[in-house]
Amino acid sequence: MNTLCYMSGIYEYAKQVEVRSNVGASTINNLYEATAYALNACAINYVPATTTNFYNSWWDGDLQDLKEQELSSC
Repeated sequence: MNTLCYMSGIYEYAKQVEVRSNVGASTINNLYEATAYALNACAINYVPATTTNFYNSWWDGDLQDLKEQELSSC
């Protein structure tokens, strides 16, 4: 399922809501929840997952020691 499939139903619903004169809190909550669900589903399907230390692959014990020395000197 692609992003357009997730969002097209929400867009159609929002267009229907837009022409109504009386929009209740439950309608707004439904739109919010549907949008949040769609965005989360798209993120799960299309945003690559990484490991916890993915961005710190260059960090090693020597750098940790330097960091600790710097912090202790303050």
